[in-house]
Amino acid sequence: MSSILSEAKLKKLPRPIRKEPIITPKIMHFGPGAFFRSFVASLIDDVNQKDVENWGIIAVSLHSEDSFNKLAGQDFVFNALSMSSTKKRVRKISSISDFMVAKKDGQSVLDALLDEQIEIVSLTITEKGYHYNSDKKELDFIECSTCTWSKDGHPARVQLSGSEGSVFLADEAFEIWDFMEEKPEDAEIQATLMKGQEAGLGANDPSAINFHQHQRNFEEVVNAIAEGREPTTSASEARKPVALITAIYESAQNDGKKVFL
Repeated sequence: MSSILSEAKLKKLPRPIRKEPIITPKIMHFGPGAFFRSFVASLIDDVNQKDVENWGIIAVSLHSEDSFNKLAGQDFVFNALSMSSTKKRVRKISSISDFMVAKKDGQSVLDALLDEQIEIVSLTITEKGYHYNSDKKELDFIECSTCTWSKDGHPARVQLSGSEGSVFLADEAFEIWDFMEEKPEDAEIQATLMKGQEAGLGANDPSAINFHQHQRNFEEVVNAIAEGREPTTSASEARKPVALITAIYESAQNDGKKVFL
């Protein structure tokens, strides 16, 4: 006999009820799916059961209303089931204080992000956050942030890693320039461009940005015009990173859909 309950029988089961006061939210989490509810929210609930500072969570779904519709009728309280080979354990989790769907109430999400009581903003990265490159048989990763705090300023860092080499750029110098098949020009790059500028160049102080690379760009364009040739980086090549950044935004605005370039 199957032990799986039908949807109709599940609806007849009593829903969990919030008996304790709603905890002041100090965490905003984007992507409150089953993984988040089973692990992160449960862990925060464990903390809240102890005689320490309590942490409430504002759960934010960017597009889907599925989780909101399931939890709204029970004041965002839910049961977490853990199983082992010897026992089962059901716990009531009440660490979610509020739940928002960004596509319906984006202003409330923005207001919450501006709330000084929010100390942690986190997110769940599931399979939609990764891209499997079927040609290379590996994952492609793009990680970015324009909202990080630092006392002295972090260096602007770009890291590219692949199956045949890696390049890490920090501000205007390379931290890593490492390829499986080396080329003659690699030696010059490693000899002249591997030493970094001062830490945090321009990260907090725009006036500290070195103009040297900008000067080189202008000189290259002028020389290309004078010599009647294409610049080292042509206009079509320069558009590629813009297209990539635009694609990242487009994917984020459409529930992580694939954007082909």
